[in-house]
Amino acid sequence: MKQLKMSFLNKLTILESIGSQVFSVVFTKKDGTERTMLAKIIPSDVHNIHNDNLIRVMDINLKRKYKDINKSWRQFDINDICKLKCHGRVYNFLN
Repeated sequence: MKQLKMSFLNKLTILESIGSQVFSVVFTKKDGTERTMLAKIIPSDVHNIHNDNLIRVMDINLKRKYKDINKSWRQFDINDICKLKCHGRVYNFLN
C-alpha cells in the first residue's frame, strides 16, 4: 500500500473533508505505542486546533460503552497520524 509524506495542511484538509462522519484513525501515542480508534470529529473542532496540533474527537467505542458523551472525548496530535480510513479510502502516512 502506498504511503504518503504529507504536510500538516494536507492532513488537515483530509480531516476537514471527513466532516462529522465516523472514521478510523491509527496514531502514535506519546509513549510510542500505536492506537487505533473509531472516531468522530465535531466539525467546529477541526478549525480550533490548539498550538500543540491536537484534534479533539469522540471515541465511538467509549460512547457506546459509557452512554455518556462526556466520557468519550479524546484527542491526538495531527502530526502523529499513521493511517486514516473514511469514505472508502485509506490514507497511509509516513511520520
